[in-house]
Amino acid sequence: MPGKLINVLLVEDSATVRAYLRDLVAGQPDMLVVGEAFDGLDGVQKTKRLRPDVVVMDIHMPRLDGVEAIRKIMAEQPTSIVIFCARSDAAGVSRSFEGLKAGALALVEKPNVVSGREQCQTGQELVQRLRVLSGIRPVRRRAPRSAGGATPAPAARRLGGSETPRVTPGTLADAPPARRPTRVDLLAIGASTGGPAALAAVLKGLDRQRVPPIVIAQHIMAGFTAGMADWLGTEVGMPVRVAAPGQLPLRGVAYLAPDDRSLTLDSSGRLRCPNKPTDGIRPSVDLLFESAADALGPRAVGVLLTGMGDDGAAGMATLRRRGAWTIAQSAEGCVVFGMPKAAIERGAACQVAQLDQIGAELTALIP
Repeated sequence: MPGKLINVLLVEDSATVRAYLRDLVAGQPDMLVVGEAFDGLDGVQKTKRLRPDVVVMDIHMPRLDGVEAIRKIMAEQPTSIVIFCARSDAAGVSRSFEGLKAGALALVEKPNVVSGREQCQTGQELVQRLRVLSGIRPVRRRAPRSAGGATPAPAARRLGGSETPRVTPGTLADAPPARRPTRVDLLAIGASTGGPAALAAVLKGLDRQRVPPIVIAQHIMAGFTAGMADWLGTEVGMPVRVAAPGQLPLRGVAYLAPDDRSLTLDSSGRLRCPNKPTDGIRPSVDLLFESAADALGPRAVGVLLTGMGDDGAAGMATLRRRGAWTIAQSAEGCVVFGMPKAAIERGAACQVAQLDQIGAELTALIP
């Protein structure tokens, strides 16, 4: 007996693109188009009425654009949302990252023409995202309260204290006792689903006058890395660049792994961007962390943020064994508590911290 169908709502003002999406989803044996909306306002109303498992959301639409629609949906009827945007549309890409910040879960390329090979490639990517993200139940996003009524954020939590995450932490029998670093020459950060907004929150919390080089492995669809670098740099007020092989990373600058490549450091501390087929996920958080452990040992700090799966857990364990300080994001605030949970369970995290505390915790580590 077949399982429950994945109910999909299409929110797109172009009738041609809606027809493409309708045919694509209808051709999947495990999916059903439960509705179509012609603009953002219509999309908000139909999300509340139809309660789909996942929404495909365009960015540029009349009456209410995709970002504002996402904000309303996440405040009123939290739902998994995939943004559909052409990577050639620079303004749309920047706006799409605002949509991810507002609560959308993924960004998928919209084909320039609805035919041929491009249609096939983007269609497969979209279908895969819809299947994976349909089971996620996002939390409600509320407007921030005024300063007078704000609730102080809980302090960051360390393993072994009275407050621990809702997982059973493992141990690394061959790791030295966790010691706060006396010198920090690199911050290595890994993230996946929910990562762009989480990265922005972490980088905003850093003291930019003291921050060492930052290297980042963020899982994102090829074609959007440059747009993410531009958006993230503007969002956090610090230089964010797509890494190039051979660069010596600079203090106060964040480097993103390039499209469909991993980001590593060689023995001299210079950046490398391998794309071996055996690497599996690219960019690989494991490879980034392992190379940081090899190059810098206890002078590196590893941070693992929200994401699906377990990429980064093994690499963080390597960092931990080499005496590096490691931080995993706590379940609270994680879009998907997969990657951090895997690291915590195997004992790879020296510290577990809520997202809004990680930047300050990192700043406190830097002598």
